[in-house]
Amino acid sequence: MPHAASMAPAASGPHLSYYGGKVLANVEVVQVIYGAGTYLAQTTADASPGVSSFYHGVTASPYFDWLSEYNTTGNAAGGQPGTNQVIGRGSFSGRYVITPSAANNGNAIQDANIQAELHAQIAAGHLPAPDANTLYSLFFRNGQSICAGSSCSLVSGGFCAYHNTIAAGSLPELYYAVEPDLSNVIGCGAGNAFQNTTSVASHEMIESVTDPGVGLANVYGPPLGWYDGNYGEIGDICNGQQGTVTGGDGMTYTVQKQFSNVAGNCIVSRTTTNDFSVTASPASLSVARSSSVTATVSVSVTAGAAQSVVLGASGLPAGVTATFSPASVTTGSSARLTLSTGATTPGGTYSVVVTGTGASATRTTSVSLVVSVPVVNNFSIAASPATLTADRGSSAVATISTAVTAGAAQSVVLSASGLPAGVVASFSPASITAGSSARLTLTTSSTMAAGTYAVVVTGTGPSATQTTPLSLVVSVPVVANFSLG
Repeated sequence: MPHAASMAPAASGPHLSYYGGKVLANVEVVQVIYGAGTYLAQTTADASPGVSSFYHGVTASPYFDWLSEYNTTGNAAGGQPGTNQVIGRGSFSGRYVITPSAANNGNAIQDANIQAELHAQIAAGHLPAPDANTLYSLFFRNGQSICAGSSCSLVSGGFCAYHNTIAAGSLPELYYAVEPDLSNVIGCGAGNAFQNTTSVASHEMIESVTDPGVGLANVYGPPLGWYDGNYGEIGDICNGQQGTVTGGDGMTYTVQKQFSNVAGNCIVSRTTTNDFSVTASPASLSVARSSSVTATVSVSVTAGAAQSVVLGASGLPAGVTATFSPASVTTGSSARLTLSTGATTPGGTYSVVVTGTGASATRTTSVSLVVSVPVVNNFSIAASPATLTADRGSSAVATISTAVTAGAAQSVVLSASGLPAGVVASFSPASITAGSSARLTLTTSSTMAAGTYAVVVTGTGPSATQTTPLSLVVSVPVVANFSLG
């Protein structure tokens, strides 16, 4: 059902609860003049102050800054996660005049006519296409009666305005406010017709920001946003209580007060401490030595107005540098973080702290940086047996085995050093792949000296050289002899 600004004030003692629905984080107001006819002069005026300048000025004013208390970054009343949205200032997208079909533009029309016409005008390209923040504020000619169910505009017990929701279909979900002409109307505010018009328009605009899906809600849960089960929405609680605010255009406008849970009262604005959050995406980065990796650092307004934030990084491991592009951002925007490693950066997992420093606050977020060190191929070498015995003039054989100890297998060239004079070493084969073996033959001469010799067997690969010792014992054979007596 649509939610309306009634012609009577609500009771006191409320508190708005969050039920899990979305909000309009940065409302974009499209003013729609619903066909030809007689309107309050300021409704269709280009000059300031007028309804158009009101939307332009008030969406960029302190009237919005305190609404951050209704962000949806926490859990809803039922415990389910919120929509993780932050409410900030909005903008005015312009004023558009449409020509409704005769069937939807009689002297007395229903909400169903308005929905059908709004849908048709958007589909035909006569109105801007919606995004997640668009609010269509439709203004109707003087004397045109609008009914939503059994409730009608500008009659005793009726409404001054309302806002509603159209379910997604061929178009995304649509949010709109219905604003009857308040010329010569009593009961919709204590000011003149223009002041009452902006007051009622502000009522529906802020309710649309904090509870845009109310028109589709039938339980205390999503798509319902901020709502009080006894007193209604943020504007209903303060219905008819007017104040003024200086818009971003420097003009003063009449607005309706809205209910603040923090203040426990109806307010136009309140002093808020500007604050922000810092997040990184992705929050975990992997990089090799002598390389770089990037993340997007986003800075969002969480309270008050935007501010300049200087970015920095700490906790960097040796050989790692951090650069931000740009190095300073305005809250609501983002920067590119580049982490570059050196050739000798130690491998491991590091927690890098990204810090945003603003005029009113300093906020941090962590990025996990995993530095990988390339695996160097390596192998081991061994001789079996490790001691060989041979007579002069003969040979001895050992098996030279290799094994991969890191990385992948590689080609290994075998050689021997420390050979005594008269010993020749030969390998079969002379080159092997790590993980396999070769036959080493040591051949002695018939004239070499007997003794024990230390031979070194070397394996030489592209990425490593390994050795193993081998002991060679050379003996002089005993020649049989005899004597004559």
